[in-house]
Amino acid sequence: MAKSTIKFSAKTLDLNTLKADCVIVAAFSKTKLSSQAKQLDKNSDIDLRGLYKSGEFNGNKGELLTLYQPTAKLGKAIILGFGEKDDLSADAFRQTIIPLANALKESPAKNIVLLIDDVEIADWSTEEKARACAQIFVHTHYSFTRCKTKAAKKGKEIEKSPQKASTITYSTIDIRLANKGLKTGQAIGEGMNVARELGDLPGNICTPRYLAGEARKLAKKHSALTTQVLSEKQMQALGMGSLLSVSAGSKEPAQLIVMEYQGSTKTTKPHVLVGKGITFDTGGISLKPGAAMDEMKYDMCGAASVFGTFEALLALKPTINVVGIVAAAENMP
Repeated sequence: MAKSTIKFSAKTLDLNTLKADCVIVAAFSKTKLSSQAKQLDKNSDIDLRGLYKSGEFNGNKGELLTLYQPTAKLGKAIILGFGEKDDLSADAFRQTIIPLANALKESPAKNIVLLIDDVEIADWSTEEKARACAQIFVHTHYSFTRCKTKAAKKGKEIEKSPQKASTITYSTIDIRLANKGLKTGQAIGEGMNVARELGDLPGNICTPRYLAGEARKLAKKHSALTTQVLSEKQMQALGMGSLLSVSAGSKEPAQLIVMEYQGSTKTTKPHVLVGKGITFDTGGISLKPGAAMDEMKYDMCGAASVFGTFEALLALKPTINVVGIVAAAENMP
């Protein structure tokens, strides 16, 4: 499964000497500017306060104002509105970053700098803000292209694909905490995208055996993970008639997938995740409308969430033990 090509880093940067394809600075309602926005206003030909007065920009939550070549060293600047400066919640912060990430998804900019560290949120640290930014950017830049034809891949649509390589720098004084947050956010975002891709794959590709193969691949790549897959013969010997009865009408054999991540001692009790992996469900086909039948491939999203969680676990390597169990089968009449 393809991973995002975005690279994150945290640095202490000065807008006066900064060279970048795109820089993002914060502004608020009632003509309030962040310190970086004030600096940009002072050192460029842009009159940000004048834009407020003219009504071109109001600083509302999620409002974007793009200014091209504000200085000789900056390709463009995006003024990002956060609404009321003293009334910004964690959820409002996330909802403000989403339209920014969407706007940059199709942008050709490769060197992007976030100068929003002075946006204050009650009870949120630099680490938490950086984590939210990385997670949202990775999540937003997901695009399902695996089943596109070769002709489509050669077209302009793919040339502007969100999978392009980009570097996003989070400017802050506390580099250690910001880098920690960026790493966590990226891992969570990548895990979410793994789950989304498994869900988006059609049922004739994402079969129970396909999921078993993906689990084995993960174990081969990571020494902290072991994977065991029980065949129908083994399940029969164990008396697992409930799962076997689901797969009995399909040519595709059921698979019981057990993934074990060991990040702590063997005596430490594990967290256990159990995911439903019905890769396609035609049960009750006489009752279901044909128009929605394609959505039955999403009946395995419980399993997809387990795979996504393990993707994040293996990137972050927390000191815990986790067991993931996926009961995978096709439900066919």
